[in-house]
Amino acid sequence: MKYTDKKSIYHLARPFRRKSTKESTRRHKSRLFGQNISQPNSFDSQDPMINTMDNSSYKSRHLQEQFNNPTDTPIIRPIVLNQISRVNSGAKQVPDQVIIEKPISIDIDQVGQFTMICTPADLKALVIGFMFSEGMIGSIEDVVSISEPDNNETAMMTAQIKNPDVAQAQKNLVITSSCGLCGNNKVDDLLQSIPSCQHTLQFSSSHIMYLIDQLYASQQAFHLTGGSHAAGIFTPDGNIFAFCEDIGRHNAFDKTIGKALIEQKTLKGCGVTLSGRVSFEMVAKAARAGIELIIAVSAPSSLAIDAADKWGITLCGFVRSTRANIYTHPDRLLNTA
Repeated sequence: MKYTDKKSIYHLARPFRRKSTKESTRRHKSRLFGQNISQPNSFDSQDPMINTMDNSSYKSRHLQEQFNNPTDTPIIRPIVLNQISRVNSGAKQVPDQVIIEKPISIDIDQVGQFTMICTPADLKALVIGFMFSEGMIGSIEDVVSISEPDNNETAMMTAQIKNPDVAQAQKNLVITSSCGLCGNNKVDDLLQSIPSCQHTLQFSSSHIMYLIDQLYASQQAFHLTGGSHAAGIFTPDGNIFAFCEDIGRHNAFDKTIGKALIEQKTLKGCGVTLSGRVSFEMVAKAARAGIELIIAVSAPSSLAIDAADKWGITLCGFVRSTRANIYTHPDRLLNTA
């Protein structure tokens, strides 16, 4: 199966009135924070088509307070305040909020040690999602125990699983914030070992555009720093029930899977929204979870398209408020004609 063998990509669009940059910014501010925010914008490294929220003191205070009480207490807050030099018709010293990247070491009994470079929040969900994505566990019932992280510079966590002998992972790996499925060397073996997804999901094509807007509106760390990715798993009727952010897109997806497993939510037949590009590893995570629909802000790779086609996943890329590309299995989406 080769990428060049693919049929034409489906392009979705809905009529819209093009908004000016200022109007678009006001629309997003109004949706998230009300009408009284009007400070200058910062930057948006994630999506040049959408202006980033400003760094007003109201927004910073509003979002920082939400990080004081996370569901899974991080070792440190996922955001740190730094002094930087900003050049804008002259240079001056200003405070700026930066996403935290930190090593977390996980020792899985009788399997191996793994060092994950990640944003230190929702760490139990990250470890459980990672073990699931790597095929070490099949459900939350396969986790015997998992410890709280300690407070060392490289935090240490330990875990035990029911069947360590079936875990097909390499030992003593460093998993960076840009790396996924680092324990697998043979792509062909992975393609054969993960079964194809079922075909139970039917979804409105217009609703995938709404879900991308909903994902963007939920990205608190990104609105503060411009430095995080996000993933949100949603039900067949379009409700996001698990959401996480991380500096790494693979980590964000693993955290979201782990959170769903902890809450004993069903993953099969669901969909996922992703804030970044879609590589092969991201599709493999979705396939192992039985997720039938991937909606992403950015581009897929050729191998990701091949894998989604083989596993029976509907893959959508370049999804915005008004348009989307469908690369594989468009029959799941209604109103695509």
